[in-house]
Amino acid sequence: MKSVINVILLMVLGTVCTSESGDVQFQNRLCSVDGAFEGNSVVQLMTIEARVPALYEQTRYGGGWLVVMQRYDGSVKFDRTWAEYRDGFGMVGQEFWLGLERMHRLTRERSHELMVEMEDFEGNYKYARYDEFAVGSGEKRYPLEKLGVYNGTTLGDSLTPHKGAVFSTYDDDEFGCSNKYAKGGWWYYCGSCYGSSLTGIWKN
Repeated sequence: MKSVINVILLMVLGTVCTSESGDVQFQNRLCSVDGAFEGNSVVQLMTIEARVPALYEQTRYGGGWLVVMQRYDGSVKFDRTWAEYRDGFGMVGQEFWLGLERMHRLTRERSHELMVEMEDFEGNYKYARYDEFAVGSGEKRYPLEKLGVYNGTTLGDSLTPHKGAVFSTYDDDEFGCSNKYAKGGWWYYCGSCYGSSLTGIWKN
């Protein structure tokens, strides 16, 4: 399916609240805030290294989703270095990748779900949802450490074969998959390389 919209959504279980400084904190229980986030909001995500902008999705599937990757027009090149995938690239609210280190730090703290959404040029919408998701540490090369039970539409489950695979880019490519086939960083595995790659060459 040639996709117009290709989004990975990372769910943080609980609700989102702001501190007095405006930093965003994700809580396991409801907390009191002045004003609620509605629709798609660009918020300041509290991380260990700094406050970083993040896209918070409150309209789909009950809300509470943090967007970790978004592609829709091919304006941002995803054939990037290991360091760029680690640190993140692009602009939040447009095409972007949040960064492997941030995904790792977020998913090690508490349980998360993963949602993959795709829409083709004819407006056909499909999704894949997994009830658990975690990225391992950089020392282990950011493996797809946890990937839970799949449910979704006819998009199908093409991500489960990647479970346990380490992340690879063209300048750090264990199996030669990024250079030979996909032209984007991903959790490639030995053999056929991939069943899915959401960071590959954009097709208009």
